[in-house]
Amino acid sequence: MVFKKLTNTKNIYILSSDILVTIISFWISFFLRSRIVWKNENFRYNSQYYNIIFIFILLIWFLLYSKKSSDDTFKEKYFRNDFFEIIVNNFYASLFIFTFIFLIKGFIISRVFLVLFILLNTIFLLIERRIFYDIRLKNIRKGKNVIKIILIGEGRRFEEFEEKIKKNPDWGITIVKRIKSENFDKNEIENIKSIPVDGIVIIDEKENFEGMTEQVTKLVESGINIFFELDHLFNLKKFFLNIEKYKEFNFLELASIKREDYQKLQLKYFLDRIFAIIFLILLSPIFFIISIVILLLNGKPVFFVQERVGLNGRTFKMFKFRTMEKDAENKKILLKQKNQMKGPVFKIMNDPRITPFGKFLRKYSLDELPQIINILKGEMSFVGPRPPLVNEVKEYDFWHRRRLSFKPGLTCLWQISGRNEIDFEEWMKKDLEYIDNWSLLYDMLIILKTIPVILKGNGW
Repeated sequence: MVFKKLTNTKNIYILSSDILVTIISFWISFFLRSRIVWKNENFRYNSQYYNIIFIFILLIWFLLYSKKSSDDTFKEKYFRNDFFEIIVNNFYASLFIFTFIFLIKGFIISRVFLVLFILLNTIFLLIERRIFYDIRLKNIRKGKNVIKIILIGEGRRFEEFEEKIKKNPDWGITIVKRIKSENFDKNEIENIKSIPVDGIVIIDEKENFEGMTEQVTKLVESGINIFFELDHLFNLKKFFLNIEKYKEFNFLELASIKREDYQKLQLKYFLDRIFAIIFLILLSPIFFIISIVILLLNGKPVFFVQERVGLNGRTFKMFKFRTMEKDAENKKILLKQKNQMKGPVFKIMNDPRITPFGKFLRKYSLDELPQIINILKGEMSFVGPRPPLVNEVKEYDFWHRRRLSFKPGLTCLWQISGRNEIDFEEWMKKDLEYIDNWSLLYDMLIILKTIPVILKGNGW
Protein backbone atom coordinates (compact mmCIF):
# COMPACT_ATOMS: atom_id res chain seq x y z
CA MET A 1 0.00 0.00 0.00
CA VAL A 2 1.45 3.35 -1.05
CA PHE A 3 0.49 5.10 2.19
CA LYS A 4 2.23 2.43 4.23
CA LYS A 5 5.34 2.68 2.06
CA LEU A 6 5.50 6.44 2.57
CA THR A 7 5.05 6.03 6.31
CA ASN A 8 7.59 3.19 6.50
CA THR A 9 10.18 5.39 4.74
CA LYS A 10 9.61 8.08 7.38
CA ASN A 11 9.86 5.46 10.11
CA ILE A 12 13.28 4.36 8.83
CA TYR A 13 14.56 7.93 9.24
CA ILE A 14 12.98 8.20 12.69
CA LEU A 15 14.40 4.83 13.78
CA SER A 16 17.89 5.83 12.60
CA SER A 17 17.55 9.08 14.53
CA ASP A 18 16.29 7.18 17.62
CA ILE A 19 19.36 4.93 17.58
CA LEU A 20 21.71 7.90 17.09
CA VAL A 21 20.07 9.72 20.03
CA THR A 22 20.44 6.55 22.14
CA ILE A 23 24.16 6.33 21.33
CA ILE A 24 24.65 10.00 22.24
CA SER A 25 22.66 9.50 25.47
CA PHE A 26 24.87 6.53 26.40
CA TRP A 27 28.16 8.38 25.98
CA ILE A 28 26.96 11.60 27.66
CA SER A 29 25.75 9.50 30.62
CA PHE A 30 29.08 7.69 30.74
CA PHE A 31 30.96 11.02 30.64
CA LEU A 32 28.79 12.53 33.40
CA ARG A 33 29.16 9.43 35.58
CA SER A 34 32.94 9.54 35.21
CA ARG A 35 32.88 13.10 36.62
CA ILE A 36 30.68 12.21 39.61
CA VAL A 37 32.34 11.18 42.86
CA TRP A 38 29.89 8.74 44.47
CA LYS A 39 30.29 7.86 48.17
CA ASN A 40 33.80 9.38 48.18
CA GLU A 41 34.95 7.03 45.42
CA ASN A 42 35.94 7.84 41.85
CA PHE A 43 34.21 6.06 39.00
CA ARG A 44 35.83 2.66 38.41
CA TYR A 45 34.66 0.59 35.51
CA ASN A 46 35.41 -2.47 33.43
CA SER A 47 35.41 -1.36 29.78
CA GLN A 48 34.43 -4.86 28.62
CA TYR A 49 31.21 -4.78 30.69
CA TYR A 50 30.26 -1.34 29.35
CA ASN A 51 30.92 -2.43 25.76
CA ILE A 52 28.62 -5.42 26.29
CA ILE A 53 25.87 -3.31 27.87
CA PHE A 54 26.25 -0.76 25.05
CA ILE A 55 25.63 -3.46 22.42
CA PHE A 56 22.79 -4.92 24.50
CA ILE A 57 21.13 -1.49 24.78
CA LEU A 58 21.39 -0.86 21.04
CA LEU A 59 19.84 -4.27 20.35
CA ILE A 60 16.93 -3.77 22.80
CA TRP A 61 16.26 -0.19 21.65
CA PHE A 62 16.34 -1.31 18.00
CA LEU A 63 13.88 -4.17 18.67
CA LEU A 64 11.48 -1.96 20.62
CA TYR A 65 11.53 1.07 18.34
CA SER A 66 11.59 -0.89 15.07
CA LYS A 67 8.31 -2.46 16.25
CA LYS A 68 6.74 0.99 15.95
CA SER A 69 3.59 0.28 13.99
CA SER A 70 3.17 2.25 10.80
CA ASP A 71 0.68 5.05 11.36
CA ASP A 72 -2.68 4.06 9.95
CA THR A 73 -3.56 6.25 6.98
CA PHE A 74 -6.66 7.70 8.64
CA LYS A 75 -5.46 7.57 12.23
CA GLU A 76 -5.27 10.73 14.33
CA LYS A 77 -1.62 11.75 14.46
CA TYR A 78 -0.71 13.62 17.62
CA PHE A 79 2.53 14.14 19.52
CA ARG A 80 1.02 12.37 22.55
CA ASN A 81 1.23 9.10 20.57
CA ASP A 82 5.02 9.53 20.35
CA PHE A 83 5.18 10.64 23.98
CA PHE A 84 3.50 7.50 25.31
CA GLU A 85 5.44 5.26 22.92
CA ILE A 86 8.78 6.56 24.27
CA ILE A 87 7.72 6.36 27.94
CA VAL A 88 6.40 2.79 27.56
CA ASN A 89 9.30 1.56 25.40
CA ASN A 90 11.93 2.96 27.75
CA PHE A 91 10.13 1.45 30.72
CA TYR A 92 10.19 -2.00 29.10
CA ALA A 93 13.81 -1.51 28.01
CA SER A 94 14.80 -0.62 31.58
CA LEU A 95 13.22 -3.87 32.79
CA PHE A 96 15.25 -5.79 30.21
CA ILE A 97 18.50 -4.08 31.25
CA PHE A 98 18.06 -4.63 34.99
CA THR A 99 16.94 -8.25 34.41
CA PHE A 100 19.99 -8.86 32.19
CA ILE A 101 22.36 -7.45 34.82
CA PHE A 102 20.59 -9.35 37.62
CA LEU A 103 20.83 -12.71 35.83
CA ILE A 104 24.57 -12.44 35.05
CA LYS A 105 26.56 -12.72 38.25
CA GLY A 106 29.65 -10.55 38.51
CA PHE A 107 28.40 -8.22 35.76
CA ILE A 108 28.87 -4.84 37.45
CA ILE A 109 27.40 -1.68 35.92
CA SER A 110 27.00 1.58 37.83
CA ARG A 111 23.37 2.12 38.85
CA VAL A 112 23.96 5.89 38.77
CA PHE A 113 25.07 5.55 35.14
CA LEU A 114 21.95 3.51 34.25
CA VAL A 115 19.59 6.03 35.87
CA LEU A 116 21.36 8.89 34.07
CA PHE A 117 21.17 7.06 30.76
CA ILE A 118 17.47 6.21 31.04
CA LEU A 119 16.53 9.77 32.07
CA LEU A 120 18.67 11.48 29.40
CA ASN A 121 17.61 9.04 26.70
CA THR A 122 13.92 9.58 27.47
CA ILE A 123 14.33 13.38 27.46
CA PHE A 124 16.43 13.42 24.25
CA LEU A 125 14.03 11.08 22.43
CA LEU A 126 11.04 13.23 23.40
CA ILE A 127 12.84 16.34 22.08
CA GLU A 128 13.82 14.52 18.87
CA ARG A 129 10.26 13.27 18.24
CA ARG A 130 8.83 16.72 18.93
CA ILE A 131 11.18 18.16 16.29
CA PHE A 132 10.05 15.52 13.76
CA TYR A 133 6.41 16.22 14.64
CA ASP A 134 6.81 19.99 14.19
CA ILE A 135 8.62 19.52 10.85
CA ARG A 136 5.81 17.25 9.66
CA LEU A 137 3.14 19.81 10.59
CA LYS A 138 5.12 22.62 8.96
CA ASN A 139 5.41 20.66 5.70
CA ILE A 140 1.71 19.75 5.71
CA ARG A 141 0.71 23.39 6.19
CA LYS A 142 2.92 24.27 3.20
CA GLY A 143 1.13 21.63 1.15
CA LYS A 144 4.05 19.16 1.19
CA ASN A 145 3.72 15.39 1.88
CA VAL A 146 -0.07 15.65 1.78
CA ILE A 147 -2.05 12.47 0.99
CA LYS A 148 -4.58 13.11 -1.78
CA ILE A 149 -7.73 11.00 -1.89
CA ILE A 150 -10.95 10.70 -3.87
CA LEU A 151 -14.06 10.07 -1.78
CA ILE A 152 -16.84 7.90 -3.27
CA GLY A 153 -20.22 7.00 -1.75
CA GLU A 154 -23.10 8.45 0.23
CA GLY A 155 -24.93 8.15 3.54
CA ARG A 156 -24.28 9.10 7.18
CA ARG A 157 -20.89 7.34 7.51
CA PHE A 158 -19.74 9.00 4.27
CA GLU A 159 -20.66 12.45 5.61
CA GLU A 160 -18.99 11.76 9.00
CA PHE A 161 -15.73 10.76 7.35
CA GLU A 162 -15.68 13.77 5.04
CA GLU A 163 -16.36 16.12 7.95
CA LYS A 164 -13.55 14.59 10.05
CA ILE A 165 -11.01 15.02 7.24
CA LYS A 166 -12.01 18.66 6.71
CA LYS A 167 -11.89 19.45 10.44
CA ASN A 168 -8.40 17.95 10.87
CA PRO A 169 -6.10 19.45 8.19
CA ASP A 170 -3.05 18.52 10.31
CA TRP A 171 -3.67 14.86 9.50
CA GLY A 172 -2.22 15.66 6.09
CA ILE A 173 -5.14 14.22 4.06
CA THR A 174 -6.87 16.23 1.32
CA ILE A 175 -10.06 15.27 -0.56
CA VAL A 176 -9.39 16.23 -4.18
CA LYS A 177 -12.70 14.92 -5.56
CA ARG A 178 -16.07 13.81 -4.14
CA ILE A 179 -18.18 11.37 -6.18
CA LYS A 180 -21.70 10.12 -5.43
CA SER A 181 -22.37 6.40 -5.90
CA GLU A 182 -24.84 6.97 -8.73
CA ASN A 183 -22.22 8.92 -10.70
CA PHE A 184 -19.43 6.34 -10.26
CA ASP A 185 -19.46 4.95 -13.82
CA LYS A 186 -17.08 4.31 -16.75
CA ASN A 187 -16.92 7.99 -17.69
CA GLU A 188 -15.91 8.95 -14.13
CA ILE A 189 -13.16 6.31 -14.18
CA GLU A 190 -11.74 7.93 -17.33
CA ASN A 191 -11.62 11.28 -15.50
CA ILE A 192 -9.90 9.74 -12.45
CA LYS A 193 -7.04 8.44 -14.65
CA SER A 194 -5.71 11.96 -15.15
CA ILE A 195 -6.07 13.10 -11.50
CA PRO A 196 -2.99 12.96 -9.22
CA VAL A 197 -4.30 10.85 -6.33
CA ASP A 198 -2.80 8.53 -3.69
CA GLY A 199 -5.92 6.47 -3.06
CA ILE A 200 -9.69 6.17 -3.28
CA VAL A 201 -11.93 5.82 -0.22
CA ILE A 202 -15.33 4.15 -0.71
CA ILE A 203 -17.91 4.56 2.05
CA ASP A 204 -21.33 3.41 0.95
CA GLU A 205 -24.36 1.29 1.72
CA LYS A 206 -24.00 -2.48 1.40
CA GLU A 207 -26.38 -2.77 -1.57
CA ASN A 208 -24.34 -0.30 -3.69
CA PHE A 209 -21.09 -2.31 -3.54
CA GLU A 210 -22.10 -4.92 -6.09
CA GLY A 211 -22.53 -2.32 -8.83
CA MET A 212 -18.98 -1.04 -8.26
CA THR A 213 -17.13 -4.31 -8.93
CA GLU A 214 -16.08 -3.53 -12.51
CA GLN A 215 -15.04 0.06 -11.78
CA VAL A 216 -13.04 -0.93 -8.67
CA THR A 217 -11.24 -3.71 -10.57
CA LYS A 218 -10.14 -1.29 -13.30
CA LEU A 219 -8.91 1.27 -10.77
CA VAL A 220 -6.86 -1.32 -8.86
CA GLU A 221 -5.41 -2.54 -12.19
CA SER A 222 -4.31 1.05 -12.83
CA GLY A 223 -2.29 1.01 -9.61
CA ILE A 224 -4.63 3.13 -7.47
CA ASN A 225 -5.26 1.83 -3.96
CA ILE A 226 -8.86 1.40 -2.84
CA PHE A 227 -10.09 1.66 0.76
CA PHE A 228 -13.48 0.13 1.62
CA GLU A 229 -15.19 1.16 4.85
CA LEU A 230 -16.40 -2.12 6.34
CA ASP A 231 -17.69 -1.31 9.82
CA HIS A 232 -21.36 -1.26 8.85
CA LEU A 233 -20.99 -4.47 6.81
CA PHE A 234 -19.70 -6.65 9.66
CA ASN A 235 -20.81 -4.70 12.76
CA LEU A 236 -17.15 -4.73 13.83
CA LYS A 237 -17.35 -2.58 16.97
CA LYS A 238 -14.03 -3.29 18.73
CA PHE A 239 -12.77 -5.93 16.31
CA PHE A 240 -9.85 -5.53 13.92
CA LEU A 241 -9.25 -6.39 10.26
CA ASN A 242 -6.21 -8.02 8.67
CA ILE A 243 -5.57 -9.30 5.15
CA GLU A 244 -4.03 -12.77 5.00
CA LYS A 245 -2.59 -14.33 1.84
CA TYR A 246 -2.08 -18.09 1.67
CA LYS A 247 -0.98 -19.68 -1.62
CA GLU A 248 -3.48 -18.41 -4.21
CA PHE A 249 -6.13 -17.61 -1.57
CA ASN A 250 -6.89 -14.18 -0.08
CA PHE A 251 -8.57 -13.90 3.30
CA LEU A 252 -10.08 -11.05 5.30
CA GLU A 253 -9.34 -11.78 8.97
CA LEU A 254 -11.62 -10.39 11.68
CA ALA A 255 -9.85 -10.48 15.06
CA SER A 256 -10.54 -9.30 18.60
CA ILE A 257 -6.85 -8.41 19.14
CA LYS A 258 -4.71 -5.98 17.15
CA ARG A 259 -1.99 -7.61 15.06
CA GLU A 260 0.74 -5.55 16.74
CA ASP A 261 -0.54 -6.75 20.13
CA TYR A 262 0.35 -10.32 19.17
CA GLN A 263 4.02 -9.24 18.97
CA LYS A 264 3.77 -7.61 22.41
CA LEU A 265 2.14 -10.76 23.78
CA GLN A 266 5.16 -12.78 22.66
CA LEU A 267 7.31 -10.43 24.76
CA LYS A 268 4.89 -10.91 27.69
CA TYR A 269 5.10 -14.71 27.43
CA PHE A 270 8.91 -14.59 27.07
CA LEU A 271 9.17 -12.49 30.26
CA ASP A 272 6.77 -14.91 31.99
CA ARG A 273 9.21 -17.78 31.49
CA ILE A 274 12.23 -15.74 32.58
CA PHE A 275 10.54 -14.68 35.82
CA ALA A 276 9.11 -18.19 36.34
CA ILE A 277 12.68 -19.54 36.49
CA ILE A 278 13.68 -16.79 38.94
CA PHE A 279 10.66 -17.34 41.22
CA LEU A 280 11.00 -21.13 41.19
CA ILE A 281 14.58 -20.73 42.43
CA LEU A 282 13.69 -18.07 45.04
CA LEU A 283 10.58 -19.90 46.29
CA SER A 284 12.08 -23.41 46.31
CA PRO A 285 12.45 -23.39 50.16
CA ILE A 286 8.71 -22.56 50.49
CA PHE A 287 7.82 -25.30 47.99
CA PHE A 288 9.88 -27.77 50.03
CA ILE A 289 8.33 -26.77 53.40
CA ILE A 290 4.73 -26.90 52.10
CA SER A 291 5.36 -30.28 50.45
CA ILE A 292 6.75 -31.76 53.67
CA VAL A 293 3.82 -30.45 55.76
CA ILE A 294 1.25 -31.88 53.30
CA LEU A 295 3.02 -35.26 53.35
CA LEU A 296 3.13 -35.35 57.16
CA LEU A 297 -0.46 -34.16 57.75
CA ASN A 298 -2.38 -35.51 54.75
CA GLY A 299 -0.11 -37.98 53.00
CA LYS A 300 0.35 -38.34 49.25
CA PRO A 301 -0.18 -36.82 46.75
CA VAL A 302 1.38 -33.40 47.40
CA PHE A 303 0.03 -31.87 44.20
CA PHE A 304 -3.51 -31.71 42.90
CA VAL A 305 -3.43 -32.04 39.12
CA GLN A 306 -6.52 -31.05 37.17
CA GLU A 307 -7.35 -30.62 33.49
CA ARG A 308 -8.04 -26.98 32.68
CA VAL A 309 -8.73 -25.02 29.49
CA GLY A 310 -6.05 -22.64 28.24
CA LEU A 311 -5.23 -20.53 25.20
CA ASN A 312 -7.74 -20.92 22.33
CA GLY A 313 -9.49 -23.81 24.11
CA ARG A 314 -6.46 -26.13 24.41
CA THR A 315 -6.45 -28.24 27.56
CA PHE A 316 -3.51 -28.68 29.94
CA LYS A 317 -2.74 -30.19 33.36
CA MET A 318 -2.76 -27.45 36.01
CA PHE A 319 -0.80 -27.92 39.24
CA LYS A 320 -1.84 -26.85 42.75
CA PHE A 321 -0.79 -27.88 46.23
CA ARG A 322 -3.42 -30.36 47.46
CA THR A 323 -5.78 -28.65 49.90
CA MET A 324 -8.64 -31.15 49.93
CA GLU A 325 -9.29 -34.69 51.03
CA LYS A 326 -8.33 -37.44 48.59
CA ASP A 327 -11.92 -38.21 47.53
CA ALA A 328 -12.92 -34.53 47.16
CA GLU A 329 -14.04 -34.84 43.54
CA ASN A 330 -16.48 -37.65 44.39
CA LYS A 331 -18.03 -35.55 47.20
CA LYS A 332 -18.50 -32.56 44.88
CA ILE A 333 -21.77 -33.99 43.52
CA LEU A 334 -23.27 -34.07 47.03
CA LEU A 335 -22.34 -30.41 47.60
CA LYS A 336 -23.54 -29.04 44.26
CA GLN A 337 -26.76 -27.63 45.74
CA LYS A 338 -24.68 -25.45 48.11
CA ASN A 339 -22.89 -23.69 45.25
CA GLN A 340 -22.59 -19.95 46.00
CA MET A 341 -21.67 -18.84 42.46
CA LYS A 342 -24.14 -18.28 39.62
CA GLY A 343 -23.31 -19.78 36.24
CA PRO A 344 -21.14 -22.85 35.49
CA VAL A 345 -18.61 -22.17 38.29
CA PHE A 346 -18.64 -24.15 41.56
CA LYS A 347 -17.47 -22.39 44.77
CA ILE A 348 -18.64 -22.60 48.38
CA MET A 349 -17.34 -20.94 51.53
CA ASN A 350 -16.19 -23.30 54.32
CA ASP A 351 -16.02 -26.25 51.93
CA PRO A 352 -16.01 -29.36 54.22
CA ARG A 353 -13.63 -31.18 51.87
CA ILE A 354 -10.77 -28.74 52.62
CA THR A 355 -8.18 -29.89 55.16
CA PRO A 356 -7.11 -27.58 58.04
CA PHE A 357 -3.70 -26.93 56.44
CA GLY A 358 -5.45 -26.56 53.10
CA LYS A 359 -7.53 -23.70 54.55
CA PHE A 360 -4.31 -21.90 55.48
CA LEU A 361 -2.84 -22.42 52.00
CA ARG A 362 -6.03 -21.16 50.33
CA LYS A 363 -6.37 -18.18 52.65
CA TYR A 364 -3.05 -16.77 51.42
CA SER A 365 -3.27 -18.32 47.90
CA LEU A 366 -0.15 -20.42 48.57
CA ASP A 367 -1.88 -23.41 46.97
CA GLU A 368 -1.56 -21.62 43.60
CA LEU A 369 2.27 -21.41 43.67
CA PRO A 370 2.87 -24.65 41.66
CA GLN A 371 1.21 -22.93 38.70
CA ILE A 372 4.56 -21.20 38.20
CA ILE A 373 5.53 -24.59 36.68
CA ASN A 374 2.65 -24.17 34.21
CA ILE A 375 3.98 -20.69 33.41
CA LEU A 376 7.46 -22.11 32.78
CA LYS A 377 5.92 -24.72 30.45
CA GLY A 378 4.20 -21.91 28.50
CA GLU A 379 0.67 -23.04 29.43
CA MET A 380 -0.08 -20.07 31.68
CA SER A 381 0.99 -16.47 32.31
CA PHE A 382 1.50 -14.49 35.52
CA VAL A 383 -1.48 -12.29 34.60
CA GLY A 384 -4.51 -13.41 32.63
CA PRO A 385 -8.04 -14.83 33.02
CA ARG A 386 -8.14 -17.73 35.48
CA PRO A 387 -8.14 -21.16 33.74
CA PRO A 388 -11.64 -22.69 33.66
CA LEU A 389 -12.64 -26.35 33.88
CA VAL A 390 -13.60 -28.23 30.70
CA ASN A 391 -17.24 -28.64 31.79
CA GLU A 392 -17.46 -24.90 32.62
CA VAL A 393 -16.41 -23.93 29.08
CA LYS A 394 -19.12 -26.17 27.61
CA GLU A 395 -21.71 -23.95 29.34
CA TYR A 396 -20.16 -20.64 28.16
CA ASP A 397 -22.07 -18.16 26.04
CA PHE A 398 -20.23 -17.07 22.87
CA TRP A 399 -18.98 -13.83 24.38
CA HIS A 400 -17.62 -15.69 27.44
CA ARG A 401 -15.28 -17.74 25.25
CA ARG A 402 -13.26 -14.65 24.23
CA ARG A 403 -11.46 -14.88 27.57
CA LEU A 404 -9.70 -17.95 26.09
CA SER A 405 -7.98 -15.71 23.51
CA PHE A 406 -5.34 -14.96 26.20
CA LYS A 407 -3.24 -17.44 28.16
CA PRO A 408 -4.78 -18.09 31.59
CA GLY A 409 -3.07 -16.34 34.49
CA LEU A 410 -1.95 -16.86 38.07
CA THR A 411 -3.71 -13.61 38.95
CA CYS A 412 -6.18 -11.40 37.13
CA LEU A 413 -8.43 -8.35 37.32
CA TRP A 414 -11.18 -10.49 38.88
CA GLN A 415 -8.95 -11.44 41.84
CA ILE A 416 -8.23 -7.81 42.75
CA SER A 417 -11.82 -6.64 42.16
CA GLY A 418 -13.68 -8.68 44.75
CA ARG A 419 -12.84 -12.23 43.68
CA ASN A 420 -15.53 -14.59 45.09
CA GLU A 421 -17.78 -11.66 46.03
CA ILE A 422 -18.67 -10.88 42.39
CA ASP A 423 -20.95 -13.06 40.30
CA PHE A 424 -20.06 -15.07 37.21
CA GLU A 425 -21.26 -12.54 34.62
CA GLU A 426 -19.30 -9.71 36.27
CA TRP A 427 -16.26 -12.01 36.45
CA MET A 428 -16.44 -12.62 32.70
CA LYS A 429 -16.78 -8.87 32.05
CA LYS A 430 -13.69 -8.21 34.18
CA ASP A 431 -11.69 -10.72 32.12
CA LEU A 432 -12.75 -9.08 28.85
CA GLU A 433 -12.01 -5.64 30.31
CA TYR A 434 -8.47 -6.88 31.00
CA ILE A 435 -8.08 -8.25 27.45
CA ASP A 436 -9.35 -5.00 25.86
CA ASN A 437 -6.98 -2.83 27.94
CA TRP A 438 -4.00 -5.17 28.15
CA SER A 439 -0.41 -3.88 28.32
CA LEU A 440 2.74 -4.91 30.20
CA LEU A 441 2.31 -1.88 32.44
CA TYR A 442 -1.28 -2.98 33.20
CA ASP A 443 0.08 -6.43 34.10
CA MET A 444 2.52 -4.88 36.57
CA LEU A 445 -0.26 -2.84 38.20
CA ILE A 446 -2.41 -5.96 38.62
CA ILE A 447 0.52 -7.86 40.16
CA LEU A 448 1.22 -4.99 42.58
CA LYS A 449 -2.46 -4.83 43.56
CA THR A 450 -2.55 -8.62 44.02
CA ILE A 451 0.10 -8.56 46.78
CA PRO A 452 -2.03 -6.72 49.43
CA VAL A 453 -5.07 -8.84 48.47
CA ILE A 454 -3.06 -12.02 49.20
CA LEU A 455 -1.65 -10.62 52.47
CA LYS A 456 -5.18 -9.82 53.70
CA GLY A 457 -5.96 -13.54 53.46
CA ASN A 458 -9.30 -13.28 51.65
CA GLY A 459 -8.96 -16.57 49.77
CA TRP A 460 -11.35 -19.47 50.34
